[in-house]
Amino acid sequence: MQRIVLFACLSLWLSSVTMAQRFEGSVTYEINYIQVPEDMAAYKSMLPNSMTMYFLGEQARMEQSVMGSLQVVVSNVKDNSGFVLTDFMGMKIAMPIEPTLNNTEDDVQYEYTDESKEIAGYACKKAIVTMEGMEPSVIYYTKEISGYHQDYTGLDGYPLQYEISQDGMVFTVTANNVSKEKPDAQLFIIPDDYSVMTQEELMRSFGGE
Repeated sequence: MQRIVLFACLSLWLSSVTMAQRFEGSVTYEINYIQVPEDMAAYKSMLPNSMTMYFLGEQARMEQSVMGSLQVVVSNVKDNSGFVLTDFMGMKIAMPIEPTLNNTEDDVQYEYTDESKEIAGYACKKAIVTMEGMEPSVIYYTKEISGYHQDYTGLDGYPLQYEISQDGMVFTVTANNVSKEKPDAQLFIIPDDYSVMTQEELMRSFGGE
């Protein structure tokens, strides 16, 4: 059960964490699960319900608490590389992330609307997002924060609420706090007491194929 929840969360993080930005500070989000695959329904209460993103220069760090354990993803915007940190059942592991390709503006289409609302104290506007091979989704963005999300290339602002659909799971991510306090650079390096393992090695340690 713990292995299922852990790798579901790792899959979620790797699809959403990488973010390029000029903003330095942190954004805390709440996560609301709209749809969960049948084989994970029993573990829905164990999935993370919040996350915090830290931004410093070309680096981003995401933190979530899963089943009482802190899970972290750190990414470098310049080369799209990074690593996952997991402190799980007494195992402190750092797992490298392979570089990924950004979406291009041709991959994402936006239909901007006049509908607006306030999120985390910021004025946001609604847009309908269409990506190749995916159903349209709703995003709320602000022009008051100078940054952009890798998956929303070309968006006229910074997303403070968006929806993700992946592997049968659908959830919304909504900011509830934005801080402009500059984060500590130590948050973006692998701690000395963590062991570096590949994803395959980590899966084998949990009894995977």
